[in-house]
Amino acid sequence: MKYRNVTFEYVEWTTWNDILKTGYNCSDKKLLDGLDTLSFGAPTIKEMEERIDDLLDFNEQHRHSQQLTNNAMDEFMDRYYY
Repeated sequence: MKYRNVTFEYVEWTTWNDILKTGYNCSDKKLLDGLDTLSFGAPTIKEMEERIDDLLDFNEQHRHSQQLTNNAMDEFMDRYYY
């Protein structure tokens, strides 16, 4: 499936207590480039489209937040573990 040129897929799985669940999963590498996630899910197409919209429309802010997080983790590791 595609939305705004981002690929995602419909998935089905069985829970630990044998209940069938369904949803959507996106692991589009171009969309997630520069972010600290490999994939994300949503229970409905509408929610998947909203999440894709957010990642596309506010991509610069998401990448900036990711860089701030990376910098903070680097500083913490330098201070306490190296």
